[in-house]
Amino acid sequence: MSEFKINKFLSLKLEYGETNIYINERKIDQCKYLLLDKISHSEIPNFLESFESVDEATVNADHSLE
Repeated sequence: MSEFKINKFLSLKLEYGETNIYINERKIDQCKYLLLDKISHSEIPNFLESFESVDEATVNADHSLE
């Protein structure tokens, strides 16, 4: 298992080939992906510069797989 400590509260652990998010040593299973709809490969760089947080990016998210 590999672990990357971001700060004293937040860490990422690679477990069985999957990255897991931990907050205060507690595994978080929510919001592990952001599925975007109708964005072409060429639009990705501009899209990534168009928001400052994941919350802003969810405006264009596809929630069909939740």
